[in-house]
Amino acid sequence: MLSGTLSRNGQEQVGTSFFAPYGAKFIRFTCLANAAPTPAFICRTRALGNWKSTTSIGITGVLKIIDVALGASNYNVSITFQTTDSNGGSCSWVAMK
Repeated sequence: MLSGTLSRNGQEQVGTSFFAPYGAKFIRFTCLANAAPTPAFICRTRALGNWKSTTSIGITGVLKIIDVALGASNYNVSITFQTTDSNGGSCSWVAMK
């Protein structure tokens, strides 16, 4: 399945687009903040014009896994990642069946 990394040095939203293969049901984001003790992570997917979003709280130095459903597979989709950590953060993502 497809995978990648999204990162930012501030609180700005960052994203990418790709063709979700047939059978992909959700995106698994594995998030990590740079400095905040309890950062929030906002992970979103977009397919067929509809956004699906999950917000979750993390802990510094601990990977936070967030699953967000895809509205369609075998279709071009967009995903975004954002954190409340003013020093930014990163996440790896993978399309899951």
